[in-house]
Amino acid sequence: MDNPYHTSSILSQSFDFIKQNLDLIAHFPKSQRFLLGDRLQNLSSNLLEYYIEAYYGSSKSFKREKLLLANLQLEKLRFFWRLAYEKSFISSGQYRLVSEQIQSLGRMTGGWLKKL
Repeated sequence: MDNPYHTSSILSQSFDFIKQNLDLIAHFPKSQRFLLGDRLQNLSSNLLEYYIEAYYGSSKSFKREKLLLANLQLEKLRFFWRLAYEKSFISSGQYRLVSEQIQSLGRMTGGWLKKL
């Protein structure tokens, strides 16, 4: 496995990201909790799954494929969280925190990809 510290950090950070998402989504308007909220939660869960699959994958090409899919999930999350912010479902401070976490995960993903 590549860099266990780096990889376990990205797994831990994406897990924490999911927990935070649950807290934020719980305060969405009821009509959006099951539309936009579900979409955000599914994207976040998929992201963690791709990191887990990349971590345990045996070949570099498999890991690369999963990390590229993770990057795509991050990009989708950027847009959907921006939508939540623009619809005033989250505050500017919450949006800033979510954006920083997505950016951090993106940097970690990019770093992992470069090491492959």
